[in-house]
Amino acid sequence: MRRLFLAGMLLVLIGMQTRQPNLLILLCFGGLLLNEKGKRRSFILLYLILILLRLNIQLPNRSFTEGYITEINTSSFLVENGLDHVLVYAQNVADYHPFDRIVILGEIAPIEGRIGDFGFDALRWASSNRILGSIAADQTLRFCRESIGHFILSGGFAKKNQAFVNAFRNLIYDTQADDPVMDFVSLGLQFTLVLAILSRLSQRIPQELSARIFEFSGLFLFSWLFGFPLTALRFLLFFSTARLFKDRKLAFSVNILILFLYNPFTLCQWTVLIPLTFQFAHIFYSDRKTFLVRYGLLASIFMRSNGFFLPISLLFFPLVRKALMLISVFFWLATILPFLAAPAVLLYAAFANLMNLFWLDAIRVVGTIDDVILVIVCVIFIRLARNKVVHIALPAVLIISPLFVYLNPFPQVVFLNAGQGDAILFRSSFAQCTIVMDTGPPREAKNVIASLRSKSVDKIDALILTHADADHSGNTELFLKSFTVKRIIETRQDVNCKQLKLLHLDPLKVFNETNSDSLVYATSLNRTRFLMMADAGVNTEAQLLQRFDLTTDIIKIGHHGSQTATSEIFIGKIKAKLAIISVGKNNFGHPHTSVLERLRAFRLHYLTTRAHGDITFTLLPGFALVTDSKYNIRILPTNP
Repeated sequence: MRRLFLAGMLLVLIGMQTRQPNLLILLCFGGLLLNEKGKRRSFILLYLILILLRLNIQLPNRSFTEGYITEINTSSFLVENGLDHVLVYAQNVADYHPFDRIVILGEIAPIEGRIGDFGFDALRWASSNRILGSIAADQTLRFCRESIGHFILSGGFAKKNQAFVNAFRNLIYDTQADDPVMDFVSLGLQFTLVLAILSRLSQRIPQELSARIFEFSGLFLFSWLFGFPLTALRFLLFFSTARLFKDRKLAFSVNILILFLYNPFTLCQWTVLIPLTFQFAHIFYSDRKTFLVRYGLLASIFMRSNGFFLPISLLFFPLVRKALMLISVFFWLATILPFLAAPAVLLYAAFANLMNLFWLDAIRVVGTIDDVILVIVCVIFIRLARNKVVHIALPAVLIISPLFVYLNPFPQVVFLNAGQGDAILFRSSFAQCTIVMDTGPPREAKNVIASLRSKSVDKIDALILTHADADHSGNTELFLKSFTVKRIIETRQDVNCKQLKLLHLDPLKVFNETNSDSLVYATSLNRTRFLMMADAGVNTEAQLLQRFDLTTDIIKIGHHGSQTATSEIFIGKIKAKLAIISVGKNNFGHPHTSVLERLRAFRLHYLTTRAHGDITFTLLPGFALVTDSKYNIRILPTNP
């Protein structure tokens, strides 16, 4: 039973990292059921029912009218009431302090999720942190709440030193996005420091039970100081199970079960995943192999969550964290001894400058781990847990799995969900050539870059900017920093690359209007034809129809479905089989109802990135395999 309990919890942990945890957990547990008999089968069945029930039950939320600030970020802060939170967006978070009382005046808006194959999953994050919704700061009232917590987290006796307060906040909450040490900062760093200090102090207590009570009480009080965030609950849970269960495998399984029952999506958060990875490595591997396996699994977590990992940065991760813990001691002491504030700030600045000198990002592995590979690795490990070769091989397979894209013999075209903007990826067979058309709007920069990285894009052979509007080229500078871009195309010209050619369709006329002068391209991959209209309007369409045969299979509708584009004559001439509309939430009425009616009149089926997320065409000879972020699969026959 203990083995089944552990296997089940590992399946749940891995299953929660996928986009369809219900289906995956059901399939994997179904496999366990087939291999067991009698009481064991009944145990697994009850186990499965419990997990599926919890995964599908939404706990009711209490009414939220006021609370106090427990966490401050770069442009927002969290207000807590009990275990529930509300995210408040503020233009200047420096005006707010921990434990300030916040009264909600307006209506709390639900957290909106983004459909896409990759990128930040706001719904999972909000669910795991019990965030009910969001509201703007101008819809709230702030009252300074005098308390010990407010005094300490506002800088203590050194609160008049603004540089100290800013650095202290960054060290605790990671409030400065461009700080070179930001990847190493988290609230867990402070809890690790406190637990280490409590453990040292408890060694002076002769009775073990009294020592454990002392440690737990100190950890509980520190958790109260921060309003019991998920990090605090994890520390309290892990501390308790480590003392209650001598069997480490049982403690590991109980940790997963309790966190899952609290909220299934907690198992998707780094504050839980990383310590569980450490536990897993110490349980299943000898001391000589622990570091190697732990490194491999951490690299897998970073790739799965970020779409890339930095090998050198991850190698120095433990050392940097210890240095930051030492710096944190100075900051905490400075809240009591204000003369230490200036030296603490100087020490932090010196450390940040030192970090800038090291090329921790000199080597980068880009890509993510496919759900299928993740599941296969998990199942093999559970079935062959005693095989030493499997122990070492599986983490290595996870790390190199993003390189499998270079084994794909079929070209691909991906219309990325770039919100109210355009971003299209073209990739030839075996990833010999990568072309990206447009960068999306600035507000979608992180998601678009993360999506490209998840598809193992690190080098871009050609970046085409169809025109200068921000929703098409607003992230150019960020792209140049994030990827190796060989060349940028901003003028009317063809783009040739290995097994990939994009033909520019020149209207031979300059309209002196940004949208009408957009660069329009066509391409054919494995006999499937694509026509990308950027933001070109009806005037450009008419001019192109006079010069070219625009018959195509896939049409990227012009100007996000605006009524200024996609005329009836144009739709009738191109004879497309499928239309793609790149569109997000907007105030322009895109896509316009008149355009959608025209498409329906011509029986031209359409997909939108807003509704379907990333839309991927895998191009096989004679037909295209079309998949989207909602797991829909279509087979589109093309020209013979």
